[in-house]
Amino acid sequence: MWMISTIIFDLNLTVVGVRFDDPDDRYKDKLGVSKKALFHAAVAHWEEFETGKFGQEELAQRIIKELNLSPEKGPETLRLLREDIYLVDGIEQILAGLYGKYRLIMLAGDGEDFLHAKLDKFNLKHYFSKIYCTCYEGIRKIDPQIYHNVLVKERIAPSDCLFIDDNPEFIGVAQSIGIHTILFANSSQLREDLEKFSIFI
Repeated sequence: MWMISTIIFDLNLTVVGVRFDDPDDRYKDKLGVSKKALFHAAVAHWEEFETGKFGQEELAQRIIKELNLSPEKGPETLRLLREDIYLVDGIEQILAGLYGKYRLIMLAGDGEDFLHAKLDKFNLKHYFSKIYCTCYEGIRKIDPQIYHNVLVKERIAPSDCLFIDDNPEFIGVAQSIGIHTILFANSSQLREDLEKFSIFI
């Protein structure tokens, strides 16, 4: 019999995401580069961004510098990225079904600005009793310490919580310290896997 009291949700590609496809070529029209090129340029700076070393404006300036764009393109870059934030299909119905029955916590890997932009766009913050993020902890989700930090601060045992994430590496780290896990693929699969823990929505 599972005794899950707390469910920890990842953010990116579990609750929300940013569209990678750009069929109407808005990025090329507005910035002069493709969205793929922009995301590729961001990768080199993402670790520092998601661990709170700098914010979204600095990230945008680093990207446009790497792509040899005008510094004035920074605000437009951020506007396009925020515009492309989407809510994962079916996830809000799951959050609503769990809310009030379990303590819901978020453990996100993101910069502070993007974290709030993503949650605010769909008014999701009220579902979570606490929001943890790599930008606040200063360490990434590949480090077991971030999971220990959440457990200690929330005063919960690993066996009492369930962690949901789309990244197999992060799932493996959580499992290594005794946390129950579900590897997220889509909302339908998540509902089925929750039922294995006797969690019904």
